[in-house]
Amino acid sequence: MNSGGVVPPAAPAEEEIDIDLGDPEVEKAALAIQSKFKGFKNRKTKLPTSPKAPQSQQQPGPDVAPVDNSATKARTEEKDTKKNESSEESNKNIKANKEEAEEVDIDLEDPEVAKAAEKIQAGFKGFKARKLAAKTTEVAVVRLNLVTSM
Repeated sequence: MNSGGVVPPAAPAEEEIDIDLGDPEVEKAALAIQSKFKGFKNRKTKLPTSPKAPQSQQQPGPDVAPVDNSATKARTEEKDTKKNESSEESNKNIKANKEEAEEVDIDLEDPEVAKAAEKIQAGFKGFKARKLAAKTTEVAVVRLNLVTSM
């Protein structure tokens, strides 16, 4: 059969991708992607499929031996301690960086600074006024609706 002279569009040429697998940045990116995917799979498999009580609240059956979680708890506590230590260290670094940052010296007597401060204050005052007006209008509409519905 003749398809009416319509020629099907040609498949687009595939673009060749050249990746240097020996490049350290590519290796680092691949490792990051793999670790993220592994974490995703682990979290996905740990999710309960039905709304059951958490394992810590479930009562084991008579034929199930109790599980000793002390080793797991110790490892978790060790990880938490390391996280707290690293976050304390990063907080110290942030504080040190703030102290090292260049102080901004603003001449408060400069007329341009005074004008800028007035503009900022006026803008904020207008914002507060518009907010109050909107709230007042909203209250008035509610009261009007109450009066007309009675």
